[in-house]
Amino acid sequence: MEDFEQELARLWSLSSALKEAKEKKDSLQEKLNSLLQVKAESLNRSNELEEMQQRLDDRKFVTGDMSMQSKIVEEDIKKKEERLGLEVRSLLVAGTALSVSRNRLQVILVNTLLD
Repeated sequence: MEDFEQELARLWSLSSALKEAKEKKDSLQEKLNSLLQVKAESLNRSNELEEMQQRLDDRKFVTGDMSMQSKIVEEDIKKKEERLGLEVRSLLVAGTALSVSRNRLQVILVNTLLD
């Protein structure tokens, strides 16, 4: 009978230890699940931030490219304005020369008619 009681006490102790180990395992599993969920959310946020950074970098590249194109167009416009200014000055000089020639021709014609 004493052996039976000892065996029963040992089984009771083992059962209690097993129950305690299972409770600890369940508690650790809950903590692990919680940590895994936090890690997954963190990874999702990290991916979203990376995508946002990529879009921002793409926009910066496009903006930089547009800025470069804008500068090229601006320089082209300045060159065309300078050429146009030179052509206008050339036309003014030619117009003045033409006017002087016309006046001289009129003087010659008047003198010829008067002679």
